[in-house]
Amino acid sequence: MSMEPMIRDIESFGDCLKDLMDAHHWSLEMVTQAAGYKSRTSISRLLAGETEQKTCRATYRRLCDSGLLSEDDRRRLGKALENSETGVEQVRVQRILSNLIFGKRPEVPPAPPRYLELLDALTGAQSAEVLLVNCMNNALLEPLRQVLEANPAVTARHYFAIGSSESRAAMALARLAYMAYLPNYTGLVDESAVGMATTFGTTDMVVASIRAADGTLTDSLTLITEGHTHVRTFTSTGERGLFVLFRDVLGDLADNYSPATCVCNAAAGPQQFVEMMCLWESCEHKTPMFHMQSDLCINLIDPSHVRAALEGGPLETVFANVPGSVLKRALNQFLTSQRNRFANITTSHQPKHICLSRASLEYFARTGRIGSHFYGMRPFSMAERNAILQMLLQLALHNRHFFLYFYLDAYEPKVEIDAWIGKGLSAFPIRRGPQVQNSFTNSVIFSPRLARTFQTYFQTEVKQHCVMSDVHGIAFLRDLIRGMQW
Repeated sequence: MSMEPMIRDIESFGDCLKDLMDAHHWSLEMVTQAAGYKSRTSISRLLAGETEQKTCRATYRRLCDSGLLSEDDRRRLGKALENSETGVEQVRVQRILSNLIFGKRPEVPPAPPRYLELLDALTGAQSAEVLLVNCMNNALLEPLRQVLEANPAVTARHYFAIGSSESRAAMALARLAYMAYLPNYTGLVDESAVGMATTFGTTDMVVASIRAADGTLTDSLTLITEGHTHVRTFTSTGERGLFVLFRDVLGDLADNYSPATCVCNAAAGPQQFVEMMCLWESCEHKTPMFHMQSDLCINLIDPSHVRAALEGGPLETVFANVPGSVLKRALNQFLTSQRNRFANITTSHQPKHICLSRASLEYFARTGRIGSHFYGMRPFSMAERNAILQMLLQLALHNRHFFLYFYLDAYEPKVEIDAWIGKGLSAFPIRRGPQVQNSFTNSVIFSPRLARTFQTYFQTEVKQHCVMSDVHGIAFLRDLIRGMQW
C-alpha cells in the first residue's frame, strides 16, 4: 500500500536532518561540530533513530544557535522534532483520519491503460466476478467503484492486509469508506503481522471472470507493480479455469480474513438490517466510544419511539415479498438489538463521546427524520421529537459517562468515524439532504491500536478545535427544543 502524497511530508527528526545534509552538502563532520559533539557517532546514531528525544531536542537547539540552519531549515527541522516526539506513525495516522473526516483527498493519478481496458469490459459485461488482492490505491479503486455502480451484475471481492501498521490500517479505512453503499463490493482484511506478503507479495492483482453480452466467458489476470511502472495482463477462455484457480487459492486462505464491509439493502430482505444492527451492538457493548457523527443515531432514540415509527411505516410494502411472520420476527430481532444499544448509551459506565451536527439536529426537529432515515420508517411525530431531544439534553446534563458535542460551522465532517476503544473503527460517507434510504453500510477495521490513536486525535484535535464549548452546545440544544412549534 503506497503512502499518500498528503502524508509524505511527515518525517522524523533524523530523516529530516539527513535530507537537509544531502540538500546542502553538509558533511558529517560539519554537523557534528555545529551540534557541539566530539564524535561523529553521536550524529550517526541520531540519523539512524537510535537516540532519545531529549538528545534530539538538545541537538536541534545547538544547531539553531550555530547559525548553520536557515529560517526554513529551522522551521522544517522543528516540525520534524515535534513529529518524533509525538511519534511519526501516530502523526501520519492522525493526518490520514483528519483528511478522511473532512474530505481532504489527494489528487487521484490516472489508472494504467490496461486496467482501464479491463474496466471497460466489465462495464459492458452481462455478468462478471472480480477478485482483487492488495489494490489499495485510489487510482485502481475509484474507477472500479464507477463500474460497480453502473453494472450491478459485476461483483468484487477485495482481499488486503494491514499487518501491524497503524498507517496501513488508517489508509485501508479511508479506501473502504469511499467504496461504501455498494452491495456488490466486499472487503476482506487480514490483520495478521505477516498477512498476504508471504503469499502474494506487494503486487496488485486483479482476477476477473467476464461473461460478455454475446455469452462468451473470458478469464483475465492483471498484475500491477507499485507505482504502476509495470502492468501485465493474461487472458484465457473461461473453460481453462484461470479464475477458478485463484478463487480456490483465496478460498483456502479464508480463515485469515474477516469481513471489513457490511451492507444492508431492502432489496435483499430484512435479515441484513438485523445483522448490521447486531454488529453495531457488539461493537458498542460496554466499550468506550468516540463517535464523529452527523445526525442522531438510532442508538440515541428511545426504543418505544423506534418501534412506533417502524410499525407505523410502510414496512410491508418495502418488504412485499417477505412473509408476514418472517418480517415480524426480523423486526423483533432488530428492535432487541436497538434496545440493547440504547441501554448501553444510557446505563453503561464506559465513556461515550458523541459529536453531532447542529444542522442535522435542526432538520430532525423540523421534519422528524434523521439524515439517514430508513424509508420503511415513518417520520417521528412532534411529541416524539420533543421527547427524543429532551432525553438527549438530560443525558448531556446529568449522565457523567455521556459527553455531547456540536461541530463548529467550519468543521462539518464529510465522513462519519465511530471508534470503539479496544476493538476498532468504522467509517462511511455522510449522506446529506432531504432523502430517505433503502440501504446502509458499514466499513470496519478491527484494529485496537488504530482506535486508540483516533481517541488521541479526538481528544487533542476535535475537542480542542472542532466543536463548540459545552456551555454553547447545551444552549443550542435548549434553544432548539424551545423553538419547536407545537
